[in-house]
Amino acid sequence: MKKMKTILAVIPFIIACTLLSGCDVPDNPVMQEPSLLEGKILILQAYGSSDDAQGATHSFLELYNVSDEPVDLEGVYLYYADGMRQNEEGFDNNTDKPWRQLILSGIIPPEASFLILGDHEGSNRARYVIPENSGDINNPFFSLSNRSFKAVLIEANLNPPQNPFNIDGKGTKIRGYIDMIGASNDPNHATNPDRILGFETAPARNSASEAVRRNSLTDTNNNQADFDSIRYAANNGISDEELEVRRPRNSTETADGWDPFAEPSEPQSTNSLMILQIGAATDGNISKSFVELYNNTSEPITLTGNYSLQYAAGFSTGGTGGDPEAVSGEKDGPWKKIDLTGIIPPYHSFLVLGGADLQDRITPANTPIPVMANPALSFSEDEGDMNIPDFYLSNRAVKVVLINSQTLLDNNLKNPFTGDGQDQLTGYIDMIGVRNGNNDTILGFEAVLGPSFSKQVGVRRNNLKDTNNNSIDFVTFAFWNFVTRSSGAVNNSNDNVITGYSPEFELNRPKNIAHGAWNPITGDIIE
Repeated sequence: MKKMKTILAVIPFIIACTLLSGCDVPDNPVMQEPSLLEGKILILQAYGSSDDAQGATHSFLELYNVSDEPVDLEGVYLYYADGMRQNEEGFDNNTDKPWRQLILSGIIPPEASFLILGDHEGSNRARYVIPENSGDINNPFFSLSNRSFKAVLIEANLNPPQNPFNIDGKGTKIRGYIDMIGASNDPNHATNPDRILGFETAPARNSASEAVRRNSLTDTNNNQADFDSIRYAANNGISDEELEVRRPRNSTETADGWDPFAEPSEPQSTNSLMILQIGAATDGNISKSFVELYNNTSEPITLTGNYSLQYAAGFSTGGTGGDPEAVSGEKDGPWKKIDLTGIIPPYHSFLVLGGADLQDRITPANTPIPVMANPALSFSEDEGDMNIPDFYLSNRAVKVVLINSQTLLDNNLKNPFTGDGQDQLTGYIDMIGVRNGNNDTILGFEAVLGPSFSKQVGVRRNNLKDTNNNSIDFVTFAFWNFVTRSSGAVNNSNDNVITGYSPEFELNRPKNIAHGAWNPITGDIIE
């Protein structure tokens, strides 16, 4: 793929001004004729960054030339403004923040993009780092709010009203109208809603983690229907493969034309031993704690004398799930170790299974933990390839690391993946770190914490490409949601007998070596 770079030949003359505070523009006339560019140029996507944004490092707006001819932007203006939150001064005036203006120039090749890029917002949490000066227009003053914004393309120098798409409440567009996007983060929030007053029919949804991006090149003049929220953030975000397809592009990179809705490539498999999924048993829908490994190589792997699983609980305000020695969010509990034994054949799972008698475990309140009568995920006696009665994972906050070593980790080591800022642990292979909610803390994980975890659900890989980012590589799987109970309901009831299991349940149910060679993503048996 061509490297993004600034197009010196089409650097435009840029004017940025606040239209409601003295910019010299004529009065706003009612539309006489639409622009001939309407339907040829579309706003493909837009994003508002910030100094704490988790999506991308810069605000941007990407245009797309739908036609099979070059489009000259001479005479086209971009107007953009931010919306308001209920607690902001001026909210009661029933107006958005003032319009700002960019005078555009340059050529968009046929079926190509054109990128308007703001300044780096300073975020060190953003997943997608946009190269500096990679826009067709690089304007340090261009910025969109990650709470609510609007942007409109108009082939006219004028003073837009609140909603150029509907200037009179009767569906009349402003003179020279080309296209518009209006987006809001949370318009229905009861105590402090976000509001935007300019959009096509209904606003799309944006956030500091999500861009708004068209879902097709068919423009129905309804932002809510035409745009999807594309989550660029690492936490539960789109895959690396989809990010590569959906990310913004400039006109040099797309000069030969491109399909902005091409299907992402299939994730490339990582050939290694890996943690496939984990689950924790207490009084929920999983009868025994477990770790399922998977040998994604063409050779057998000898565990005996070489490999260990090590795990620790984090800090929790939830009581029963944390470790008594994890007394604050600054310290996890001590490492515990399982020396692995056996041989994993190629493309086989390997199941490490904990104890079953949860009533013998005592909570901090000195009360036995009851067992759910009919948990969705139950294991038979000695179903694991290794069955360890005193093996329990915390269902509130836990980290599990797979190491090519059988030496117990130092309790001062919080995160083997990073070596606590030093070198990665020698012999490190794989790791998952998860927590239940914001009141729980775990200090070990790969790049970003994995998805939400609890006594009701497991977390499982969503493909066999290991990106070394727990939030991307793992998803939550609620076993209880894929069983049918005697009441006829699909739920996590304690009393109703399970009468059926869905195909999704059977695919995701932890497997042992006896299951044979298989693909744990598709379920296909490997001959």
